[in-house]
Amino acid sequence: MAKTLFEMGQPESGGLQLNDAQRRAITHGDGPLLVIAGAGTGKTRVITERIRHLLESDDSLLGENILGLTFTKKAAGEMKARVVKAVGDRGKDVVLATFHSFCETLLKEVDANRTALESVDHWILLRRNLARLKLEKIPPSGGTRPVPQRFHSVFLSLPG
Repeated sequence: MAKTLFEMGQPESGGLQLNDAQRRAITHGDGPLLVIAGAGTGKTRVITERIRHLLESDDSLLGENILGLTFTKKAAGEMKARVVKAVGDRGKDVVLATFHSFCETLLKEVDANRTALESVDHWILLRRNLARLKLEKIPPSGGTRPVPQRFHSVFLSLPG
């Protein structure tokens, strides 16, 4: 069985030497591709090279039809810079963003007045609607109070 990107570790240094898993990801056929690997294993490079490969192998493919998502703004910015450097103007239309910013963009397209909840607002919403969830109350091992009641006391102590 083939190793994953994480199991294979970093490719040898120098140039664009790729390991087998990275090469498979870059040359993957039609359809979406999910790259999961640990820190420092070359995810940003693989995704950037994948996008370059797609644009260079199909002249009719528009950058706006490619979506690359990552967890950090830093990685999204780095990918965007690398794609534009590798393929020029066609790379400017590729959408490279964080999962959160992309989803926020979708929400705003549906309703411009809609905004994502801040961290404290999540807790307030949950606290105000906890009873509506109708959670089954299961006592934790070694404890006497049901779990939702223990969580509920935490929610009661939050501001709001």
